[in-house]
Amino acid sequence: NIKDFKGIILDLEGVLTQTATIHAKAWKQLFDEYFESLYQGNIKPFNIDKDYPFYLDGKPRYEGVQSLLKSRGLELPYGEPEDSIDQQTIYGLGNRKNQIFQNLLEEEGVRVYEDAVTQLMKWRNLGLKTAIISSSKNCRFILEVSGLINLTHTVIDGKTAKDQALKGKPEPAILLEAAEALNLAPKECIIFEDAISGIKAGKKGNFGLVVGIARYQNQQHLKNANADMVLQNFRGMDHLQNTQMQPWSRNHISSALNQFKTIAFEFQKYQPVFFFDYDGTLTTIVSNPSEAKIDDRTKGLVQALSYVGILSGRDLTDVQQLVGIDNIYYAGSHGFEIAGPGGMHQSYENNRELLPELDRIEHLLRDQIQTKDAWIERKRYAIAIHYRHVAKEDVHSLKKTIHEIAIGSTQLKLAHGKEVFEFKPNIEWHKGKAMNWLMEELGLNQAIYLPLYLGDDITDEDALFEIAGNGVGILVGDHGSETYAGYKLEDVTEVQQFLNLILEIT
Repeated sequence: NIKDFKGIILDLEGVLTQTATIHAKAWKQLFDEYFESLYQGNIKPFNIDKDYPFYLDGKPRYEGVQSLLKSRGLELPYGEPEDSIDQQTIYGLGNRKNQIFQNLLEEEGVRVYEDAVTQLMKWRNLGLKTAIISSSKNCRFILEVSGLINLTHTVIDGKTAKDQALKGKPEPAILLEAAEALNLAPKECIIFEDAISGIKAGKKGNFGLVVGIARYQNQQHLKNANADMVLQNFRGMDHLQNTQMQPWSRNHISSALNQFKTIAFEFQKYQPVFFFDYDGTLTTIVSNPSEAKIDDRTKGLVQALSYVGILSGRDLTDVQQLVGIDNIYYAGSHGFEIAGPGGMHQSYENNRELLPELDRIEHLLRDQIQTKDAWIERKRYAIAIHYRHVAKEDVHSLKKTIHEIAIGSTQLKLAHGKEVFEFKPNIEWHKGKAMNWLMEELGLNQAIYLPLYLGDDITDEDALFEIAGNGVGILVGDHGSETYAGYKLEDVTEVQQFLNLILEIT
């Protein structure tokens, strides 16, 4: 159980990020340029598939240069670490490779494993200390480019190892240094590694739990290295924790546009399923809710997607009429009523028993609320009180009246959204439950399908909570509170940009 531990130590490459392809491209560019400069037609060209894994992968940079040159019958003096990138030395070529690598990182971005980032955020919000380790001297640069630098308490990288003369894996020195930096004993820490040498280092260091992350179908190799547990990714972590995650500040999450490559990488393994809130997500919030119609551009984008569900606080028929798209799924009244293609219709059975109580509360609200510009909207299974246009000096008394009425009802609960209060059935059912019900009803197994939820309101946090760690949650705009979302978009325009990017690759 996660509560038995106080610290999480994660290897960077293969666990949090995937930069091997960029390393390989940098090596190819380096040697293509170098071999061409020698004007020797008999030098065998660099081949990524054959040369990178055999001569370069996993080796320190300068050792890799020497190894590849030796395979071509070439020799260079070692030179000095500070050699410039145009010097014909081992260090010179190695430094040139590093420059190419950093340029490619800035151009292409870092591919981040979304499941790992979401899990890392969960752990931090559970109060666990976190450390990221790497033998690479580019570790901090990669973390900064990827936006992960603020998600860890400490970083132990190749520079640290060099400065402190720490032995590399399978020796546990780097892992032990990370535990010490967190002020924790090894037994209090969980290690996450994707390589055999890392698993061996974790076991040799007597860490509390050593977990192998087998993203490349190398489960058996990690098991043979005596990993305590082997997972394909972090989606299998649920059974390790029974502590409720906490939300985090919107300022701590990255833009879904800036991190689109990370999200898109998931589509190589999973088929996307899209869930949207309506008001504030697919259409801007307007003074008169009846005028909040989806524009043609957004409508076209949504129609072009595969599986789509729109989950709204509006009545089911209301949101269906406003959107006007056939062959998608709709959930009205925050998920209490669901409809879709093929005659699908699902209504929460106990809702009809609440109609008399809804009538009673509506009567009290209309009788007691005299506030100018407050608008009471009766829905089938809810009552909304909008105060967007209420004068600031009148809001406090309005809220006081609403709360006093709410105290007198056990069948209904009071929820708060963007400048709206809402009386809803006091039942453990919401947008998140409706989303899960749709996934199950449609047979969309999460081993194959990846759910994405985009919403802008406090009422969307139920769905963002359900999807955290199991999909992609995106907060649109800012509802003023903490969120369970993993990414953010600023407004409906950015939602359109995001959907355009999705359609370009799917």
